[in-house]
Amino acid sequence: MINALGLLEVYGFIAGVEAMDAMLKSANVRLLSHSVTPSALVTIVVEGDLAACRAALDAGSAAAERIGGRVICRKDLGRPEKDTERMVLSFCGGTQADVAAVKKAVESVVEEKAEVKTIQEVTKPKERVEEDLVTQIVTFLRKKASKGANMTDVIKYIGLDREVVKDALHKGVTQKLLRKNSNRYYIIEDKL
Repeated sequence: MINALGLLEVYGFIAGVEAMDAMLKSANVRLLSHSVTPSALVTIVVEGDLAACRAALDAGSAAAERIGGRVICRKDLGRPEKDTERMVLSFCGGTQADVAAVKKAVESVVEEKAEVKTIQEVTKPKERVEEDLVTQIVTFLRKKASKGANMTDVIKYIGLDREVVKDALHKGVTQKLLRKNSNRYYIIEDKL
């Protein structure tokens, strides 16, 4: 359900753009719709709380008149009746269900922010990540690089930062799962 609507109709496209800009900047409202007729009438529909809609209408009217436009009509509707809301939303290309879906999505985002865990809770311990990388490197060397691979080949396969791969390769060497000869890494077969 929409809390309040603000409707403003002005004469002149530029006056309409100026009014819309002033409305959205002056108050906590959301643009629901705008339309431009061939006779240069611009209709702007905003949604928010009643005080915000009134403030937006005041700002939009003043901005349009300041540049020489003419305000044809303005109206704020507090808690519009469901049929009125449906009619306005049909002009906006939406339905009441669309507004409800948007409000529900906003509420779920707020709830998710309250449930966000710390980085330490979400990420794996560093040792576990390095073990997973060493395992991936060994698998890569066993399947695709039987003649060994240099660090660049491993980086391309793993798709991670050079320093992370370098640490994992070093750990594989210290665990005696890998051996390094010049700039190439090989599997130590008897350990596997």
